Amino acid sequence: MKGFTRVMYAACLTLALSRSPRIRVRSSMIRSMSSINSLDSDLIFSPPRFKSVYNSAAKYLDECGVPDAKSSARYLLCDAANIGYRLSDFERNRDLDIELAPIEIETMRLYCKQRADRMPVQYIIGNWDFFGLQLACKPPVLIPRPETEELVQLILDSLRNTTTTNNYGQEQGRGRERGGDRELRILDIGCGTGAIGLALLHELKHATCTAIDISKDAVTLAQTNAGSVLGEEAWARRYECHHMSLEEFVASDVGRNALGMYDIIVSNPPYIPSSAIASLQKEVRDYEDIRALDGGADGLDVVRQIISKGPALLRSGAGTGTSATASDGVEVGVGEEAREGEGRGRGEIWLEVSEEHPDAMVTTLSPLVRPTSSSGTSSSGASFSSVRAIRDLSGNPRFVHITL
Repeated sequence: MKGFTRVMYAACLTLALSRSPRIRVRSSMIRSMSSINSLDSDLIFSPPRFKSVYNSAAKYLDECGVPDAKSSARYLLCDAANIGYRLSDFERNRDLDIELAPIEIETMRLYCKQRADRMPVQYIIGNWDFFGLQLACKPPVLIPRPETEELVQLILDSLRNTTTTNNYGQEQGRGRERGGDRELRILDIGCGTGAIGLALLHELKHATCTAIDISKDAVTLAQTNAGSVLGEEAWARRYECHHMSLEEFVASDVGRNALGMYDIIVSNPPYIPSSAIASLQKEVRDYEDIRALDGGADGLDVVRQIISKGPALLRSGAGTGTSATASDGVEVGVGEEAREGEGRGRGEIWLEVSEEHPDAMVTTLSPLVRPTSSSGTSSSGASFSSVRAIRDLSGNPRFVHITL
C-alpha cells in the first residue's frame, strides 16, 4: 500500500504543480514514484531547500563512490527543480536557496539512487548538450563526448577556410561546394544520438546528411533528435538515418545509388580494444552499448572498413581543399601540404579514434599516399593525397583527416 499511496500522492500533485512557473511535472516522474519506497532510508533531504538538498546529495553520491559527485548532484538537482543546466542557473537558485516542492524532492531522491548505481547523468535526466544543441539521450545509445565537439569544429573550420563569401553559412558559404551551387553531402557512420551529423547540419544550412548505425535504438533516437534540431519538416529533407552497418549500406540499394555522392565521411567509430572493455568505468561498461565501444583486438575493426569502403562513396569533386595547420595541433602527416585553393576535387574522411591510433594510422597508410605530382586515385580507391593526425585540445592525438 505504501508504494500505491506514493503514486496516488504524486498524481494528485500533478494538476496543482503544473500551474507553477518553475515546476515541470513529467510523466516519467510519476511513473518513478512507485520506486521511491525502495530508496536508501538515509537519503533524507531536510530541510527541503536548495542548498541543503545539493549538499546532502553531493555527500551521498561521494560516499557511494560516484566520480565527480558534486557535478552530478548539480546537474541532477537542476533537472529535478527545472531551473536550467547553466552554472549561473545553479548559482542563482543556490543563493536564493529556494524551497523545493515535494515532487521535486522525491524526484531528486530517485535520481540520486540511480546515480549511486552508476547510471550516467545523461541517461538519468534524458538529455545532454552537444555543440550548443540539446540532444535526447537514452540507454544504451552512446553518450556524446566533448572531444567529438572538437571534431565538428575541425570540419567547420576546414570548410570556413574555403568559403567564397563573407556570408558564412549563406548561399555561397558553408554547406555548398566552394564556388558551386550544389549541396554538401555528409555520411555519418555510427551516428549514435545523431550528434555529429546534426551539429554539422545545424551550422551548414545547405548540407544534407545520411547516417547509419547498427543499433535500432540509435537510429530511432537520432531521428527523434533530428526532428528537434532541424524541425519536423526540414529533417525529412536534410537527414536520413538507416539501421545498417557500413558493409550493409554499401551493398544496399541506398548505398549503391550513393556511390561517389558524398563530400565528407565522418565517424566516431568503436575504437576501444576488446581487452580494455572490462576496465572501463562502470558508467560506460554497464550502460552504454558495447557495440559502440568495442573496436576489436586493436580497436580498428570499423576504422579499416571505413578506409577500405569509404573512398568509393566519396564524390570525385569533393573536398574542402585545406588541411589544418601545425598551429591547429596537427601531427606531421604524409602527403601534400595545405595550400589555399588546391585539392578541391578531393573527398574527405574525418575520424575520431583512440589516442594510440592517429600516429600509427599515418605510418600504416603512408604507402598509399600519392606523390604530390600524381593525380587521380587508384582503381580500388585506396589511394590518398594526404593522411594527417590531429591533436585534441588536451594535446592528445585524437583525430585523423584523410583526403582522397
